[in-house]
Amino acid sequence: MKVLIIKLSSLGDVIHTLPALNDLRLQGKTCEVSWIVEEAFAGIVSANPNVDKVIPIGLRRWRNSWLASLGEIRQFLKMIRAEHYDLIIDPQGLIKSALVASVCRLSRKGKRVGYDKASIKEPLASMFYDRNFTVARQQHAIARTRQLFAQAFGYRLDAEIHLPEKNDTGVSVSDLAKSGQNIESTTQHGFVQSQTSEVTDSIMFLHGTTWASKHWPDEYWCQLAQRLVSAGYAIVLPQSSAVELARAKRIEAYVSESLTVSTHHSPQDNPVKILPRSGLAELFEMMKQCAGFVSVDTGLGHLACALDKPLVGLYGSTDPGLTGPTGSAHSVLTSQALACIPCMKKRCQYDETLQEAFPPCFQAVNPTRVMDRLSELLGVNKMIDTTDTTDTKGDLQ
Repeated sequence: MKVLIIKLSSLGDVIHTLPALNDLRLQGKTCEVSWIVEEAFAGIVSANPNVDKVIPIGLRRWRNSWLASLGEIRQFLKMIRAEHYDLIIDPQGLIKSALVASVCRLSRKGKRVGYDKASIKEPLASMFYDRNFTVARQQHAIARTRQLFAQAFGYRLDAEIHLPEKNDTGVSVSDLAKSGQNIESTTQHGFVQSQTSEVTDSIMFLHGTTWASKHWPDEYWCQLAQRLVSAGYAIVLPQSSAVELARAKRIEAYVSESLTVSTHHSPQDNPVKILPRSGLAELFEMMKQCAGFVSVDTGLGHLACALDKPLVGLYGSTDPGLTGPTGSAHSVLTSQALACIPCMKKRCQYDETLQEAFPPCFQAVNPTRVMDRLSELLGVNKMIDTTDTTDTKGDLQ
């Protein structure tokens, strides 16, 4: 049976689709699985042993210049239409993914399947499928995708879907990083862990995200970095934009000044490392060497979850119950200090100049709470609570 998956982006959405492929394998389904995905995320998908063929697509790049990309688009269409699939499944549920599915060819009895109009993000997309399935929307993205696959392939999941206690993304660390063959352990869900790189006493801050409302306050990052450094940890800061680089430099400068004042260290002794811009495979290699992570709601946070290492997720405007990190080594900190949490909006409605910390939904998710929770995870390497919603409520205007 030839199967084609259409899940183009983003990084977190791609990661959330991988557990469904493990369900296929565990159900004993013998499928030849191909996957069309944005070229930036092709390395993640190709590292999954349950995917036979990865088909990169350059939609994001093509949008910058459709006219200049016409030749490449024609070649792409010719390539994907050379195959005939028995099942084309679109777990993304967007018009763009449905359009891609529509131009791919089916075998004589093949079908295109996806969510129905009540279950899908963009209802118009449901019109492009031969068969539609109902999946409740108010649940985690991993659970939704697993349920869609179960209906499409005709197998049953447990009556109540539980998010995995162990990592079940199926991503092979060694394959992704192309770093070696020394495979030490495999989780019960097929996640291959490699011990080819030495783990250091480093904590990586995954501080970059798209929505302004999802950013943890810069001063909190600075204070947390200073506390971790005082506890003997080094800080690793990836960056992929001018804004992220500026934030990383502020954190570096804050820690440097604190060290100089308190211990008379020289600036050269600063244990904060700003990483150069790199691809996902190179960054994932650096992630392997870290002891743990602190992450806002960002795709890199979900990538870090694939390592099954201690991770504290910081959620304010978005709902971790829908897209938050899962796994035994991960914990989420949220607040209930405001009625609007989670607002699911890109920009905060409050006046930044009147807030002690901005966005105000993070005021109670402060460095003390994050440090305490991360210390627990680093100490026992298992989750204490799935989600912490306790508040040290202040006056929020």
